[in-house]
Amino acid sequence: MKRLLLFVTCALLWSATARAQTCLGALPFDKGQTRLRGDALFTTDVHVFGIGVSQGFQNNLFAGGGLLLQTFSGGGDTDKGFYVSGGGEWPLDISAKKFAWCPVVTLGRVSFPGGSNTMFNIGGDLGFEAFSSGNAKIVPSGGLSISRESIGIDNFGSSSTTYLNIHLAAGLVVNDVLSVVPQFVIPVHSDVVDNSFLVTVIVRIGGH
Repeated sequence: MKRLLLFVTCALLWSATARAQTCLGALPFDKGQTRLRGDALFTTDVHVFGIGVSQGFQNNLFAGGGLLLQTFSGGGDTDKGFYVSGGGEWPLDISAKKFAWCPVVTLGRVSFPGGSNTMFNIGGDLGFEAFSSGNAKIVPSGGLSISRESIGIDNFGSSSTTYLNIHLAAGLVVNDVLSVVPQFVIPVHSDVVDNSFLVTVIVRIGGH
């Protein structure tokens, strides 16, 4: 049974920006600095569920963290883990459209019976507001990241693998209070990580 730290796809969306989150298709932060989120990730063999909190700061910076549960379709134990991440978002003007890009760095760990997985991920996303009607917006985004995954087995040492991820998302933002962001994450040149589908729901806490 594979013990893969697939939370990297969740971590790509568990980031938060201080003003807007156009780069990731999510809620703006200028209406409220704190948000709560829930995520569900699915591959052929693995299901990952998470809950996290993120906080925006001045100068378009952010930080976030959360807890994870990872299960396998064939049954067995439920793996538990956590993550922390940080980064920022900056606007870009491309062909008269207002884009935003954000670098994101994430470190996380999941423990399982007899060992643990540790993941370091660094990458970036680019997004823009494609459609707006009333209080609803559609914000597509995409990006690349590099993942370094280390799997340690008690009494047998550890092994590591590095691979590239392509991520494509399209977020629905409603009233700047709620956003739903489906995302595909496609690993490149990796024989240990499958394509995955992630759905993220984000709710603003407080603000105006």
